[in-house]
Amino acid sequence: ERSKLDWSELSVGRHARMLETYRRLASLRRTYADLTDPRFGRVACIVDEDRRLFRMRRGSLEIVVNFADRAAEVELGGPRQILFQTGSGAASGLHLTLPAHAGVLHG
Repeated sequence: ERSKLDWSELSVGRHARMLETYRRLASLRRTYADLTDPRFGRVACIVDEDRRLFRMRRGSLEIVVNFADRAAEVELGGPRQILFQTGSGAASGLHLTLPAHAGVLHG
């Protein structure tokens, strides 16, 4: 009984935001072939344990996640467009400014 979905919650608060997040991510997968490319040779990851940053590049796209309790600045090597972000407050140009506990997909 506890595992049944309550479909009436889809349009309320956190449930609505989560559903919209999944819809947006599914749309990005349909739009950008790099997100569905099964070749592991096209994936590169960098983990910076000291700064608590994770970066994963897939083709022309990159995911950056800040696990730290404070904002982080990441050099991008050139201007990039933010395609998706968790929360808000990320800013991109030649550098990516990423709030604490946030992530972005940019390309």
